[in-house]
Order: sequence, then C-alpha cells, then structure tokens
Amino acid sequence: MKDIHRPTVLEEDLPNEPFEKETLLKLWNEYRERQKKEGKQNIASVMQMHSPELKDASTILFSVANDLNKVEMTREMEQLLPFLRNQLKHHSLTIQLKIKETIKEDAVYSPQEKYQHLKKINPAIETLRKGFDLDF
Repeated sequence: MKDIHRPTVLEEDLPNEPFEKETLLKLWNEYRERQKKEGKQNIASVMQMHSPELKDASTILFSVANDLNKVEMTREMEQLLPFLRNQLKHHSLTIQLKIKETIKEDAVYSPQEKYQHLKKINPAIETLRKGFDLDF
C-alpha cells in the first residue's frame, strides 16, 4: 500500500480577508436556496427565520427559535462553515448560535376568552356585537 503524502497547511497560512455583511447575506441566501433545491426544507426554513449578524470580524451570530433548530444548525455547520470560509476567503470564521427568547401569549380557549382577546385586538368588534344583538 502506497503512503500518500499531502502537504500540511497551517491554519495561520490561510487567508482571513475582511468582508461586508451584504456579501455574507448574499452567500447565506445562496446556500439556503441550494439546500432548498436539494430537498432540505427544514434547514432552509431555519436559515430563513433570522438574518445572521456580525459579532466581530470573524464571528457570525445566528439566532434560532429553539433547541431543535440549534441542533439542526450545529449539524449543518459541517457544510456551511467551509462554504462560507472559502467563499469569503476568511478561514478563521466561526458561527455562534443563540436561542432567541420569544414571549408566548396565553392560549385563548372559551368563547368568552376568545371574544375578549379579539376585543383587545380590535375594540370595534364590540359595536358589531351590539349591532347584531349577540351574546356569549
């Protein structure tokens, strides 16, 4: 069996050119569209939920909705990071994932609760209720 010798490339020797956020967004969307065409709808949807932000010159901050999305993005980074690093010519690039906290409103269940919720959104609904002589 032949032993193949490959030249070793030190990480310090790889380019780290500066890049603009617009370029990052363009490549992010290009990658997302490629995933969508390959039938990877879940990861494409996760990548579309929020826009990546630049934390500093070498760190991308990306918010996800929950732990499941974080796991999916962590797996996807095996292909996403090399793609971005090569396209941006910035090989020390990293992505930090952050779970975005969302405020959940209480679920509305009874007809009276639903009505009160709708009335809070649009007070004119009370005029309709009175005009049609409706009761709950």
